[in-house]
Amino acid sequence: MRVGLFAMGLLCLTTLVDAASVHSFTLVNDTRTRVVSFSVALAGSSNWTTIDFHDPLFEYGDAKLVEVQGNGDDCLYDLRTTLSDGRNVRVRKFDACHRHVYRPGPAFP
Repeated sequence: MRVGLFAMGLLCLTTLVDAASVHSFTLVNDTRTRVVSFSVALAGSSNWTTIDFHDPLFEYGDAKLVEVQGNGDDCLYDLRTTLSDGRNVRVRKFDACHRHVYRPGPAFP
C-alpha cells in the first residue's frame, strides 16, 4: 500500500514538473529597423502575451533571450513582432523545443 502511494506521489510530482516547463529561444533583430513589441501565443490560440524586454531600443543586430512558460510538451508557438516602420511579422507554429533562435527578418524560413 505504501509503495503504491509513493509511486502515485512521484507520478503527480512528474506531472507538476511537466506542466510548468519553460521554453527559451533567442530573438535576433535582423530587420534593419527597431522591434517595437514582441508577443507569443500557443500555436492556434488567440491568448497573446507581450514580452517586455525593459529596453525601449531593440535595434538592428540586438539579441534578447525570450523565456515562455509552456504547458508540458507544447512546443509550438505563434510569434508576432511589430517593427518601428509599421510592419507586423507573424510566424505560426515556431518550434521552441527544436529551434533556439528566431529572426523576424526576411531570412527566416
